[in-house]
Amino acid sequence: MTQDSAEPALVARARAGSADAFGRLVHMHQQGLRAFLRRLAPGDADDLAQETFVFAWENIARFDPARPFRPWLFGIAWRKHREGKRSFLRRLMR
Repeated sequence: MTQDSAEPALVARARAGSADAFGRLVHMHQQGLRAFLRRLAPGDADDLAQETFVFAWENIARFDPARPFRPWLFGIAWRKHREGKRSFLRRLMR
């Protein structure tokens, strides 16, 4: 079974509450996600990746398993990055 073919089963198990399955999804995507975030926010990439994975785990039940997991995960990362920028700008404007 390839990584891509294993992903739907891992997502299904993670949605059912398997932390082990979610950990395997993290392992599958962490390198690419961190590379993506390093391009967006070099100094904050590790923290943003952590926040992304925590949010994804807490909201995995909301994920539509008919859709690909990677774009959902990277969308979360993008939103976390944008939230951080907005928060930073709000603090500057005070």
